[in-house]
Amino acid sequence: MISQELGATPQPDPQKSNSEEKGLRSRHLMTKQIEIGGGTISESRFVISPGVRRIADTSLSAGGEIVASAMKLDPDLSDSEQLAELLTRETYFTFPDSPGDGAALLDRVVNKAGHRSVTKVIHPVHLIAGLSVPAAIGVIQAGGAIGRLTTSKTGSMNDTLYCVYGSPKEQTRQQQAIERFLELRGKVEQEHSPRTLSENGTEFFNIFNLQLKALALVHEMSVKQLHGTLTHVLPHPDIPGETKGLWTRIADDIHHSCPNLIHEPKWYTACRARAEDHAESFDSFDEMRRQIEQDGGVIEQGMYVAQPGCQITWPSPQLCGSFQQLGSELRPELLGIEFRLTGISSETVIELISHSEAVVQNLRPATLPRTGQALYRIQGTEEERAWQRDGIAKFVSLRRELLQGEKEDSTPDSPEQTYANNLFDLGSRAESLQFGMRLADFDKFFIGRLSHKGNEQEIQEVARRMCETLRELFPQHIRTPDKYYQMNNEAKYHC
Repeated sequence: MISQELGATPQPDPQKSNSEEKGLRSRHLMTKQIEIGGGTISESRFVISPGVRRIADTSLSAGGEIVASAMKLDPDLSDSEQLAELLTRETYFTFPDSPGDGAALLDRVVNKAGHRSVTKVIHPVHLIAGLSVPAAIGVIQAGGAIGRLTTSKTGSMNDTLYCVYGSPKEQTRQQQAIERFLELRGKVEQEHSPRTLSENGTEFFNIFNLQLKALALVHEMSVKQLHGTLTHVLPHPDIPGETKGLWTRIADDIHHSCPNLIHEPKWYTACRARAEDHAESFDSFDEMRRQIEQDGGVIEQGMYVAQPGCQITWPSPQLCGSFQQLGSELRPELLGIEFRLTGISSETVIELISHSEAVVQNLRPATLPRTGQALYRIQGTEEERAWQRDGIAKFVSLRRELLQGEKEDSTPDSPEQTYANNLFDLGSRAESLQFGMRLADFDKFFIGRLSHKGNEQEIQEVARRMCETLRELFPQHIRTPDKYYQMNNEAKYHC
């Protein structure tokens, strides 16, 4: 049915390479998901608005319907609201003799009294397609469970869609800039054949792409957590409009099916924004470079991060000594550990923050101005790092040319255009963050991340560095990297 409405998946073209075929197929499938979610695409390449579609709900089972009928719950409520009514009445074990006004009860208990724990068992699931890299980071960082987009490690990211913003004139300008980048990317591929240099060639070349590239993910969050997220995100002045737009559509969708559990978006927009220190901790290019090197990172030619910085920041050395004395008596499920990671790519930021048990700080909002200079992550053999340095240098020159042309235009940029300018940068741009977990969760994290199966090179490198540090401090609770390498994901559930 969907294939008939949106066009069948294109058949293989013998004139195109396998890499091109994978890219075209992925673009077609991404377009399908965007359009299914009510989004729009221009010229088969540019995302004007993303798609947001609820794909699963918390519904009553046959047994739940029997309970709802027997306990005289309000039949006019949706399944999710009936479940909330049941939990509300179960607290005091007060049930009506005949179906009463469940909506009034929920309004009194959930909205007026603020007892939202009765909504934490309700978990709507949304497919979000056609959002930029920073918007994906914003959604993931807010919490919930994420089914992430296939990574740059695979051919699905060989050829992508791109997000554009603002007025039609601004979108046209952005489209022209993206087309200039695609020309540059094609020349770099033609000159260096990066995909053929190693088994990681596709991964490294696919990271050489804009943060404007369109991603997709499946997002699940309890209604209780969603209410808190909306209260924080929608009124906050530094949250990008793209991210707010996604949360607004999710709020509107849930409000229409559960009006007694989630308010209209405008209610959240009118909330008072909470003060928050979430800007990147580095005020200058030179400061970040010094921190990377201080944390054990390596920078080539002043701007290319060949090895990111990785430094444990909590517990302090003195406290670590005290914890070590506990030996096997140490409770790893209670001990929080925090690292400062500097010089990692945006792609690895997504991988790290997608772990729901992680605590992440100091991510820079995409609305804040970026400095003119930047550091970029490079990986692989010397030959691979050489093409990355060449490609990045050419991109930096192109970006400078395009932004200078905008400055000469007397028309002031809208917030949307400024946001697009900030996102006209590479996924390999170096970022930093504070990354924390409990010691027991790090053990499971290493089981999943130190295997070569499905994991990108950079996430393996960062995980190995953290593992070596923790192994030295807590040998009774953290295994060696080689031991983790031999384990599979199933082992996480037997720790």
